[in-house]
Amino acid sequence: GAAGLYEIAYRLVFQLRAVLVASTQVIVPRLTHERARGSAAGMAAVTKLTASLLRLAGPTLWAILIALPLLSAALLGRVDGMLLVYGLTLTLAWLVNAVAVPAYFGNFVDGALRTNRTSHLVMLVAAAVLGTSAGIFFSGLGVVVGTSLAVALGSAVILVSRRHELATIRLDVTRADYAVNAVGLLGAAAVYFVAAATVPLDREVYAALLA
Repeated sequence: GAAGLYEIAYRLVFQLRAVLVASTQVIVPRLTHERARGSAAGMAAVTKLTASLLRLAGPTLWAILIALPLLSAALLGRVDGMLLVYGLTLTLAWLVNAVAVPAYFGNFVDGALRTNRTSHLVMLVAAAVLGTSAGIFFSGLGVVVGTSLAVALGSAVILVSRRHELATIRLDVTRADYAVNAVGLLGAAAVYFVAAATVPLDREVYAALLA
């Protein structure tokens, strides 16, 4: 059912999000050290790490979208279109959340815990309101979209709280970034196109593996 598809998509997306977040936790000791010295370098670290996560967000998105059909085939014996939609929706929401993690840690070190608590409160209220109302009209898909929007809104609160610092972000996008994202986009688009077409399961799996 819808709950099972959601669980599969959520597990994959959240586990990969956890990897991204774990790689950013080393910023906390640095921020604490810089704050104790009265240095502004810590805030620059938040900006630089946020920029790095923004550059990683695209490749991560494409990787998850390409992996979802393989996961669906392995667990369900078919490539389920609704699972792919759930995965796309959850991925977009949790990537916004992952990008907001450096700012979250920055607020934590600065003692701006009220902002972080407000973010969690926004997620909680929005998930209840949007998830319930959208679920009534659009069933399982509505719940997924509603709760994903709640995650994105709560994360936006964190990003807005550091807007003056984050406004100075320089992504320094390279040709390799463009190439990786172009290939990833084409690969994900091909996988979804094949999944939407009426083709045997083995060909869908081959398409995902090739992508």
